[in-house]
Amino acid sequence: MVLIDFVFLQNRFAALVSELSQNCTEPGHETNCGNTQELALKVGSCIDPRRVVKNESQSARGAGSDYSKQVFCLRFLAGDEMSFLASKAQLRASFLRWALFLVPLIVLLGFSAGQLGSPNTVWFQSLTKPAIFPPPQVFGIVWGILYVVIGLSLALIVSAWGAYGRGLAIVLFALHFIGNLAWTPVFFGMQEMTWGLYILIYVAISLLAVIAVFWRVRRIAALMLLPYLAWVCFAGFLNYQFIAENPDGGAAAGEGAVERIEF
Repeated sequence: MVLIDFVFLQNRFAALVSELSQNCTEPGHETNCGNTQELALKVGSCIDPRRVVKNESQSARGAGSDYSKQVFCLRFLAGDEMSFLASKAQLRASFLRWALFLVPLIVLLGFSAGQLGSPNTVWFQSLTKPAIFPPPQVFGIVWGILYVVIGLSLALIVSAWGAYGRGLAIVLFALHFIGNLAWTPVFFGMQEMTWGLYILIYVAISLLAVIAVFWRVRRIAALMLLPYLAWVCFAGFLNYQFIAENPDGGAAAGEGAVERIEF
């Protein structure tokens, strides 16, 4: 089945006519007004829901050039929002292909960044832990789940070929995710709690921007990022609590400390 949203196309046509018709209300633009009316008639003739081609086999049998003209009209009206027509099966296949690539990639990047810093250091063990600090194993479980969901959300966006704002959404996500990967090396590796907090603030703000642009492309993809946003906010508050509980940055506790290993 061919997916054609005529309500969307008609709304786009109405917006186009409204925008172009402004020429008719401005003095000295009579020629543009006539051109606008002519263009509106040509574009309007493209919308005819009664002539929707039900399936591709029917179009191949008898529609001929008329079907090609219809596809051209639909692509013109849709612009970047609909650069091609796809069946549900094609959309699902595209999403699955991207998900099989992006989910492992996101998990791998998160795991690799985690190797650049560890809580199993004398410095971190010497810090005073806030009351809200959860068991260490919780972080691995939560981040593992979140990275899978993040990968699926991104796959929904990347597979939305032709959707308005898709390119911007991908770029913003990439800029955001750099901050996500940077926190562990900075906090645990460099032992910089304050800079870690700054990074989490950037991650939270950029994630809000990502959710906003994802919403314009596919709402479900944006909604999938809400648990991630909640966890980032919690992580930021936890980071702040570490700074409050350890105003000296833990340097005094870490300097000259000797790790004892019992056999």
